[in-house]
Amino acid sequence: MEQKEKKTVEAAIEIFEHLEEIERRVAWFYELCSQQFPQDESLWKEISHDEIRHAHMIQEMKNRLSGQKSIEVSSKLRLPVLKTFVHGIDEQIRRLESGGLPRKNAFFIARDLENTLFERRFHEAFSVDDPGFSDLIAKFRAETDRHYRVLEDYIKNNL
Repeated sequence: MEQKEKKTVEAAIEIFEHLEEIERRVAWFYELCSQQFPQDESLWKEISHDEIRHAHMIQEMKNRLSGQKSIEVSSKLRLPVLKTFVHGIDEQIRRLESGGLPRKNAFFIARDLENTLFERRFHEAFSVDDPGFSDLIAKFRAETDRHYRVLEDYIKNNL
């Protein structure tokens, strides 16, 4: 079972802001992949659009926190970890922009991004007494699972 810590709403909102930024940066990485690797453009664009939708979903979750007194958050979701994750995405974006990221590696990186704690275990990271919040998390998880499967299948069948 995931160990959780009780956080103030303000502290939880700060975590959500970083998670939203992660989704936006991942979306940008995928958008750049669609430009760099035109043979895979439709796949990259589709998952990029989904990541933007995830950022909006996180924003909606963040907005739903205003009525809460506190929220339980996974002890693994700490701001330094999230900031390091953002830095890692930014490094991959720089590699892609400079032409230093081969197509095959871009797919492996994308698959690994979709398989991180933030993506695959997102549904377990928070405890909030709000059914709407839970619905958003369930939708987020379903889409992330689909991304992982699509990328895994694409790697297996096309690379």
